[in-house]
Amino acid sequence: MTIKIIIIEDQRTILDAFELLLDAVQEFEVIATFTDAHKALNWIKEHTVDMVLSDVEIPNFSGLEMAEEITKVKPETKIIMLTTFAKIGYLEKALDIGVNGYLTKDMPINKLIESMIAIYQGKTIISKNLNLGVQLNPNPLTEREKDILRLISFGLNNKDIANELHLSTGTVRNYLSIALGKLNANSRMEALKQALDNGWI
Repeated sequence: MTIKIIIIEDQRTILDAFELLLDAVQEFEVIATFTDAHKALNWIKEHTVDMVLSDVEIPNFSGLEMAEEITKVKPETKIIMLTTFAKIGYLEKALDIGVNGYLTKDMPINKLIESMIAIYQGKTIISKNLNLGVQLNPNPLTEREKDILRLISFGLNNKDIANELHLSTGTVRNYLSIALGKLNANSRMEALKQALDNGWI
């Protein structure tokens, strides 16, 4: 059994370390590495790969965005997301997309290897501490509230957001007020920070 793997990680030192460690495993063959998720996705569309091992937080085009596209064009490919921080919203998105593994970067290498082989054989594995976090701290925001906070992150005011979403300014204010209440935030920027920190948008 040889599992053909590609690795996506924007920090070159970490990428090289993963490549070195995994290429030394008899069952694995690292056939490509990328620091850019867009380039990785384009490569995957043209090649056969058994497993994608990717960081979640990659600038410009995230690991989760890439994973969503992979499930559309190469649904047979196993996808494992790696994370450093337990951002619960990211895990929720990953589960919605249908990734096969969601693991922490600091897990022992032998456990990572065992998990990767099990995932290749058909299991879905989520790091236990992250899975517990989803149960304890689910995303409280509705899709519309998330839309509004995303637009706030681009610097739009309530009037601009209303135009963008085809709502009245008053409706936007109401949605925002509800979101602030859910997040126990005193301002739109505080609410935005909480949502971003938890990976809820």
